[in-house]
Amino acid sequence: MLLLATNGPIASPWATVPIVSLAMILVAAHVLAIQRVPMPSSRRRIRTANGLLMLVALPLLAYAACVATPADKRVFVLAWMSVMILVSMVLVLALLDVANNIRLFARARAELDRMAARGLAGKVRAGGGGSGGHER
Repeated sequence: MLLLATNGPIASPWATVPIVSLAMILVAAHVLAIQRVPMPSSRRRIRTANGLLMLVALPLLAYAACVATPADKRVFVLAWMSVMILVSMVLVLALLDVANNIRLFARARAELDRMAARGLAGKVRAGGGGSGGHER
């Protein structure tokens, strides 16, 4: 069985709380900023959900590190399991964001290909050729 060297908290609140507070301010500012930036709604929804999950996970992480002690096994395990679940959910949303970006890129690329094909077909019909005026 794994035993911790102490029955006290894992981290000092003097070090952890300011770092977590700063991280929460940065995440909240990011969540608010992405609401004003033009982007596809699917990307905005995923990133907003991810930011909100982070805003829940950060104080829970501070609690698990600074308040929950191994002496109270039930609270300690529940706090750290909750942190692990929330961090896993953040990672899953990050992967979903990657997949969504690939989907959006493929859609934009297909639209550019269609626009280029229409432009090229218009040049051929007008007698301009399709090679930009250069013969091969």
